[in-house]
Amino acid sequence: MTMHGDGGRTQKKQPLEIFSLQPVLGLDTASHRMGMCRCETSAAYGGGDWCDPASQHLNSKHSTYLTHFLVFAFPSKAYLEFPNILTGLLKEVMDNFASACEKGIVTQSGDTWYPACVGFKLDMEWMVKVGSLTRSYQNVGHVNQKPCCHECDAGKQLIPFEDVTDCACWIRTRWATVPWQTMPPWASIPFDSGKPAKILRRDAFHVFRLGICRNFIGSTVHLLIYMGCFNEAGDNGQAACLARAFANLNLFCSANNMKIYSIRGFTVANMHAARNAFPWLGCKGADSITILKWIRFYAGLQLQQNGWSLTEKKVLEWMGSMDTGSGWGHLVCPIAVVLFKGLETAMHTSLIIV
Repeated sequence: MTMHGDGGRTQKKQPLEIFSLQPVLGLDTASHRMGMCRCETSAAYGGGDWCDPASQHLNSKHSTYLTHFLVFAFPSKAYLEFPNILTGLLKEVMDNFASACEKGIVTQSGDTWYPACVGFKLDMEWMVKVGSLTRSYQNVGHVNQKPCCHECDAGKQLIPFEDVTDCACWIRTRWATVPWQTMPPWASIPFDSGKPAKILRRDAFHVFRLGICRNFIGSTVHLLIYMGCFNEAGDNGQAACLARAFANLNLFCSANNMKIYSIRGFTVANMHAARNAFPWLGCKGADSITILKWIRFYAGLQLQQNGWSLTEKKVLEWMGSMDTGSGWGHLVCPIAVVLFKGLETAMHTSLIIV
């Protein structure tokens, strides 16, 4: 089992706190193919019965009513009357969960099943809120160097958090210390005693769809503009080119029966490009995937045009391979050194950042 916590909105757009449990074993076992595991002993069930629910595949399909089981929810304004309501509810639920893990659950047939908690999935805001973390993204030092990661000592003096190389100093400090001083609500749940902070799992939705993907979209659209992809006779200013880019996106969506829901255009404001050296698009997670598909299509279309240099063609190839994952390793950092002559200002604006 995994635990999942997040903030939400009511039908009246009021903030809401939600906590649920999610089984890891999937419902659609038969529709998946077993991965090619190279381990001596595979961590996944290796039987031949594809319908056996014990086969370990991620459960991420169907309605959320079948994948997330609600434990509690309450409006955030309840904090005003009950300041400790969230941590109090979490402590009660997680103590009960810990008891189930240790004592097991007896079925009607007399079998005893022991659930195991493999992680707490939550975004960084919730992570700080429920864990009273002493190290988090909220502790980034703008003047003094402070540790700012719950997993490691990144941010300390001589341990720069900006270092993304394979031999970064912070790699050796991962899980060495816990990022809290008071015991968190989940302390009673059986987990890795050597790495207790590892129970805090990164939320893939926030990390990718609402994180690096939106950064990539903002930077890539601006890079395409500076490459002249949306130039026409007349006004080729930033706002005009952003409007043409969105018109091309709309045409792509119409041809592929897709739709953009959260924004009505690319603007300097929703691209956060007015005073920001690293633009990012403020859109919903579903829209970020649709726009990513458009970028793949548009980059491939541009590659068919003549006049690009070898360097420019390589960058367009990387843009087009983002959805497969093969291009991320090229564009995340090396784009800082793939400089087009005369486009230093553009590259300063369009650096792809993790």
